[in-house]
Amino acid sequence: MLHEIQAAGETVAKQDTGCSSHEWVAFSTALSEGWIMVQCVECGLHGTIEDPTKDEWSDAYHAPSRPYRWLDNSRVTEKNVGDFYVARATVRQPCGCAGECGRNDLQKYDRIPAEITRRHKPISERARREIIELADCIGDKPEMCSRLFPVFVEGFIEYSGRAYAPATLEIVSRIGRFDSKGLHMSNAVVARVLRTYANWRQAATTTGSSDEPAL
Repeated sequence: MLHEIQAAGETVAKQDTGCSSHEWVAFSTALSEGWIMVQCVECGLHGTIEDPTKDEWSDAYHAPSRPYRWLDNSRVTEKNVGDFYVARATVRQPCGCAGECGRNDLQKYDRIPAEITRRHKPISERARREIIELADCIGDKPEMCSRLFPVFVEGFIEYSGRAYAPATLEIVSRIGRFDSKGLHMSNAVVARVLRTYANWRQAATTTGSSDEPAL
């Protein structure tokens, strides 16, 4: 993931982000380097903690599922601006399985799985509309977390006989696989993932066969 972020982002000077005071949040680790990965939830600037103590490294173990505020700005090595991997939590009501999944419903930040929103080929307009429709449908339903949402779609297909586009089924499957790894998402994050996937470089992509899933 570290190399993904370094490749995808644009290196910028601190003053160029327009962020007067970075709100750094730890969201993952770079195992081979031994770094804690952080991102500012205001401007998207990525950074690393390259000299974590043993206790800090231990605390970061759960960062992918429970991001937390990093307070010592002086120790952040700034990298570049890139996709958001973390955001302030917006959930007002918890889903029924949050505790089982190890999610603290009072936590202030949500992990955003930007890595599952990317695709290398365009999707059809039909698929884009379907995905946006699903995002709109679950936006106000806290029970539609990453654990229940794929089950809901599967049941709806079986009940209604509706045939979703391959790209729609692909992002639903990715959400389910991400959850099965222990990285639980609220309905708000699931909706954000769906919209990001539907619009991923949509305007810039003009070639390639549509509805071909790629991960």
